[in-house]
Amino acid sequence: MSSAARLYLLCLLFIIGFSKIITAQTDSTANGGETFTAPLPVVFYTPETNLGIGAALIRNFYPGAKASPRPSQLQLGGAYTFNKQLLFFFSYQLFLRDGSREIFGELGYYDYIYFYYGIGNETQQVQEETYAVKFPRFRINMLEEVFPNFRAGLSYKFDAYDITGLAESGLLESNQPTGFEGGNISTLGAILRYDTRDNVNLPLNGWYVTLTLEQNAKWLGSSFNYNRALLDVVKYIPVGEKQTIALNTYTGTMGGQVPFQELLFIGGSRKGRGIIEGRFRDKSLLLFQAAYRFPIFWRIRGAVFASSGRVGATYGQLWKGTHHLNYGAGLRFLLNEKEQLQVRFDVGLGGDGLGYYLFFSDAF
Repeated sequence: MSSAARLYLLCLLFIIGFSKIITAQTDSTANGGETFTAPLPVVFYTPETNLGIGAALIRNFYPGAKASPRPSQLQLGGAYTFNKQLLFFFSYQLFLRDGSREIFGELGYYDYIYFYYGIGNETQQVQEETYAVKFPRFRINMLEEVFPNFRAGLSYKFDAYDITGLAESGLLESNQPTGFEGGNISTLGAILRYDTRDNVNLPLNGWYVTLTLEQNAKWLGSSFNYNRALLDVVKYIPVGEKQTIALNTYTGTMGGQVPFQELLFIGGSRKGRGIIEGRFRDKSLLLFQAAYRFPIFWRIRGAVFASSGRVGATYGQLWKGTHHLNYGAGLRFLLNEKEQLQVRFDVGLGGDGLGYYLFFSDAF
């Protein structure tokens, strides 16, 4: 067994070792109680971060006089990656008014390193460079149920990018794309969501469709003026006992003065596993993903997946030229059978080689 494989196995065993703690705490909440956990491990791996380790405090509870069928959750934590990145976050997800109102978001601070290859479909791996960025982050979203399974609401996002560590005579310094010196991102958005999933954490059947319209403007305190429209459509098709085929279409387009770090991209742990996050980026994106997910034994499940995507300066360019392909397989371990909470380990193959991902929750 290679040293990399041993590392991934140890990480997975580390998470499994805490599954009984998580199971007991989640079960007490599901029965109407309230839990506040001791620090739990945060362990993940992506090609962009290398191994990340940390800890988080988690509180599950039911706010309001009329309890929601789903528990609300608060998370406070931090992590350090072997690529010398720091993450501090406070995230929240509140279900109010019998679950008909959902408020979720994040408050965090990140000292991060990102990859940059240029803009468009023709970027080359040999062009790879990194840049360092420090930024506080604020996210708040509020959705209200207006019809059964249909919610609508507003969102607000704020990031203050301080970009440093540009490679001398590199792409960013030479080409100076919009936003290469950093700046504020202040975005107001509208969200429409249709959700008929049978389970939030491990869906086997139903639809999950989200339309997001966003405006980033200087009158909101941003350094840039641009807009964005995103459509994320997921269909879960049961094909056997505890088996499902998941189909995902993710597409969007942007207009205006878009900073390079906000461009739509292919790659990462959710949008084209096996392709480095941001490997291909531009103002428009079209991505198709498919996965077959199935039980193996005990709490272990398997998955095979593939995707095909392309970026473009305009939406019309998405229908011309070849798409970037990737495929792979992975394992999932159910941390909690009652709530169907799981951790996944995926191996994806893209145009530049293998990518390994150790993460909580599935890609889509």
